[in-house]
Amino acid sequence: MDTTSHVWIRRLERTQAVLLSVLLIFSILGFGGLVWWFPLFCSVLMSLLAFVSLGRACVRGSFSILKSPIAALVLGAIVLGIFQIMPLPTELMAKQSARAVTSWTTADQGQASLVPEAETGSSLVQGRIVLTADRPATLRWVLVTVGCLTVFVVTGHFSDTLSRTRLIWGSLAVAFGFCTWGGTLQLLGQSPGAFGLLTPGAGPSWAPSRADLSSGPVLTRLRALEKERAKPTSRGEVVVAQVDPSFAIGSLVTGPSAYLALASLALPLIFGLALYRLSPRGSRESLSVRLSPHGGFSALIFLLATGLLAVGLSGYLGGLLLGGVLVLGVGVVCLATLRGVGVSRAAFLILIGCVLSLLGGNAIGNAVGRPAGSPWLATAEGRVRTQQVWKETVQLGARFPVFGVGLNSYGPVHAMVKHDDASSSTALSSLGQWWAETGVAGLLLLASGLAWIVWKLPSAWTRVGSADRALPAAMVGSAFSFGLFSAVAWTIQLPAIAIAAAALGGTMNRWLAGGTDLFVETRRIHD
Repeated sequence: MDTTSHVWIRRLERTQAVLLSVLLIFSILGFGGLVWWFPLFCSVLMSLLAFVSLGRACVRGSFSILKSPIAALVLGAIVLGIFQIMPLPTELMAKQSARAVTSWTTADQGQASLVPEAETGSSLVQGRIVLTADRPATLRWVLVTVGCLTVFVVTGHFSDTLSRTRLIWGSLAVAFGFCTWGGTLQLLGQSPGAFGLLTPGAGPSWAPSRADLSSGPVLTRLRALEKERAKPTSRGEVVVAQVDPSFAIGSLVTGPSAYLALASLALPLIFGLALYRLSPRGSRESLSVRLSPHGGFSALIFLLATGLLAVGLSGYLGGLLLGGVLVLGVGVVCLATLRGVGVSRAAFLILIGCVLSLLGGNAIGNAVGRPAGSPWLATAEGRVRTQQVWKETVQLGARFPVFGVGLNSYGPVHAMVKHDDASSSTALSSLGQWWAETGVAGLLLLASGLAWIVWKLPSAWTRVGSADRALPAAMVGSAFSFGLFSAVAWTIQLPAIAIAAAALGGTMNRWLAGGTDLFVETRRIHD
C-alpha cells in the first residue's frame, strides 16, 4: 500500500472518529432524540458514517466480516418489521391468530374492538390484513433500526485499538456525566425544564414540543380540552390524551426513566474505565507517577465522582429496586476484577461506595419525595400499577402469539385495553414489549442472540490477560445491567438509548467474535 493510501486511510479514520463521537454525544444532548430536527440530523450523520466506512474499506482493498450472527439477527428483526407492514391474505393470517383476524375485521366494521380503524392505519387493504396495528410506527421502527445497525457494524470494525474503544466509551461517559451533574443542579434549584431552561411546548422553535414528547416513551392521561379550543358537541365535554409532566434530567426531557436507562449502560463503563486507569498493568511505578501525564488524575477523579454521584441520583430517582439493578451491573465489574493485578482493593471500595451512595439517595427520595415523572417502580402504589401494565402486556402477547401486534405499535393497542385513566406508550418493560410486538418470532431472534453471547463469553474472557480485564468486565457489566433493566423498565424506545446501545454492542460484538485488539494500545500499520 502506497503513501497516498495511508494518508487517505488516516483521514477517513479521523472522520469516522468525529462522526461517531458527535452522534453519541448529541443524540443524548439533543433532548434524547425527541425533537423535530433530530431524525434529519441523525440520518445525515449515519449516512456520512456509512459512506466514510465504505470509502475506508475501498481504499484498503478489503472488508473483514466478524464471525458473529448478531448483525444477521438484527437484520432478521428488520425483515420481520417489513413483513408486518405487508398486506397479507386473511386466510394466512387466521393461521397465526384467529382472534387477531377477528379484531381487525371488527375494526373495519366500525364496531367496538381491540384496535379501531383510526388507529390501525388501514388494517384491511382489499381483503388483506397487515400484521401491525400502526403501519407508520412500524415503518419508523424499521428505519431507526437500519440506522442503529449501521452504527453497530461500523463501531465493531472501527474499535480495533484501545484508543478507539475509549473514544466510543468516553463519548458516552461525557454525555452521561453532563446529564448527571446538570440534573443534580436542576434538582437542587428545582428547574424541571431541559437544561434547566427549556419547557417542552413553551420553548423556542428548535426545542421539543408537546407533539415531540407524545411520540416517545411517555405516560398520558385523559384531560378536558380548554373551552376556548374545544368545539361544542352534543356529547358534552371534549377530552384529549395529554403527556404527564416529567422533571427533565439534563437534556433528557422524558425525565428520570430516561436517565436510569442511560445509566444502565454508562455506569459499568465508567467504573470499568476507572479501574483500568488504576491497574498497574505490569508497571512498578507508583500510582501518582503513572497518572501524572496527560491529566490522568483529572480523568480518574471525574470518572469516580460522576459514577458515585450517578448511583446516588439513581437511588433518589428510581428507589432501591431500579437503583439496585444498576448497582448489580457495577457489582459485575468489581467482582470480575477482584483478581486483577493491583485493583482488588479499589474494586472492593468502589462497590461499597456504590451501595452506600444508593442507600443514601433512596433515603433522600423517601424523605423529600421524588420528582415528577419518576418510574412507577419507585413507589409501592406505582409497583401495583406497573404489575397491571405487565399483565395487560401478557394478555396482548397471548392474543397475538406468532408475530405480535406490530413493532412500535404497543402504545395505540394498550390504550384500548388499559384499566384506568393513565396510558403508557411502553409496556414498562422492553422485554415484555418486544414479546407483545413481535410474538414468538421475535422471541426466537432474541433467544438466538443471547444463546450465542452466553456460548462465546467464557472463551472470550480467557483470551484477555488479568491486568486488562477491567475493560471486558465493563462491557459484561453494562450488558448485564442493561438487559436486566430492560426486563423491568423501558430502554431502547428512546432513540438516544438505542444508538448508545448499538455503539456499545458493536464493541462487545468485536470482542466476542474473537478480537482482543480493542484492549491493546497499538499503532496501526497498513500493509
